[in-house]
Amino acid sequence: MKYAPSIIACCLACASCASAAIPLSGVIDRAVRDGVDATRPGPLSKALGVSRREGPMPARQLLLRSGHTAHAFNVDPKHRHEIVLFVVDEQVKRTTGFLMTPAGRLRKVVTYGEGETPVTAPRAHADVEFSTERNTRTQGPDPISH
Repeated sequence: MKYAPSIIACCLACASCASAAIPLSGVIDRAVRDGVDATRPGPLSKALGVSRREGPMPARQLLLRSGHTAHAFNVDPKHRHEIVLFVVDEQVKRTTGFLMTPAGRLRKVVTYGEGETPVTAPRAHADVEFSTERNTRTQGPDPISH
């Protein structure tokens, strides 16, 4: 998978303020142009409302790994308004998926563990997750600049 730390960090910083309107067009273009072919997990897509079926969905993806955590910025090239940032904690096998608008606004958040059905996360949970992602990527011991 293709690593794009600065793009992911920028996306995380934009998404950290759920109500902020920060256009993601540059990141979207980069994902479509330079991202790798990937599949978005079917249960995640269905729970976020971007698919009616459970099967995997094609996407272009930028990925950043940090320890046991993978951060993926995912765009459907045919439906560029369907932007999904998902964070996978591979150690505890837990995924949080954030559906965003091209303007960088949070639309929906779901979370699930391995073998579980994704459930909509409370908005407060989403804001905390975004804030954590932003602080970790931009102010942590190994900050990523954008």
